[in-house]
Amino acid sequence: MLELPRSSTDLRIAVPCHSCNMLGKIAGSSCDYCGGTGWNLKNPDRLSPTELDRLRKKFPAPPAEP
Repeated sequence: MLELPRSSTDLRIAVPCHSCNMLGKIAGSSCDYCGGTGWNLKNPDRLSPTELDRLRKKFPAPPAEP
């Protein structure tokens, strides 16, 4: 059974690694910043304004109120 997060500190959002440009490698060796995955996990409160804006664009618009 899927357990819902208890608070925003339980959430992690994957964002592209800017150190290796999502390649997972820098100069032939594994990227230390993302651990070679090309992604970083961040808490919602640690997202930059640009990352938040990109994330908001992916959510559907809220329903119109009657």
